[in-house]
Amino acid sequence: MGDAGLMWSPQFNYENGEPSHLLPGNRTFRRRARVAHSLRVSDAFFTSICTAHEVTRFTYKSSTCRMLAQCSTLLILANCFSTSAAARPVWREVTANGSWPQPRYSHTAAMSPSGEVLMFGGNMYDPTNDLYVFDLVRSEWSKVKAQGTPPAKRYGHTATVTSDGRMIVVGGFDGKHFLNDVHELSHVNGTYSWRSVPALGCAPSARDGHTA
Repeated sequence: MGDAGLMWSPQFNYENGEPSHLLPGNRTFRRRARVAHSLRVSDAFFTSICTAHEVTRFTYKSSTCRMLAQCSTLLILANCFSTSAAARPVWREVTANGSWPQPRYSHTAAMSPSGEVLMFGGNMYDPTNDLYVFDLVRSEWSKVKAQGTPPAKRYGHTATVTSDGRMIVVGGFDGKHFLNDVHELSHVNGTYSWRSVPALGCAPSARDGHTA
């Protein structure tokens, strides 16, 4: 992507079979939004989708995560996509080593292509912007100090991992203001790095509690 900014546009684009990340609106300045936005990562292109009728209503729910790290408990739901009767979803608590994150809520936990879980931000009575990695193979937590300038402290944001391992953080709430900024976390040669990505075009309004 280089230093290219994100582009926002008032139409939906899904070209050449490239994936887009859909962000249904939730709270916009404490009002429910009925606008969805799409980010096509390949060329950093944002699009907005306005619903013509008030058919779809998005309620205030936190984003669904693959893993839950809250109250110092780590839970994994296994075989959740299996259709076999013999492989029904089963919850189990994981005994993990390393530097556990503090209890929090409204954080994000996203799976990387390499099989690690990236946990960012959340609310621990106050917003935070710390970054933790959970190694599924070793069952081990580690706190990561990434290079670059991290996103401002926040919760209620989204974090989406691309196929090449980048994590895109969008929006959230910093305790005083709703946000619509975009940040990218890359992992190259064993080093994590943050960078702020300029957003162009028709940007979505600031919000939290949305999904991606």
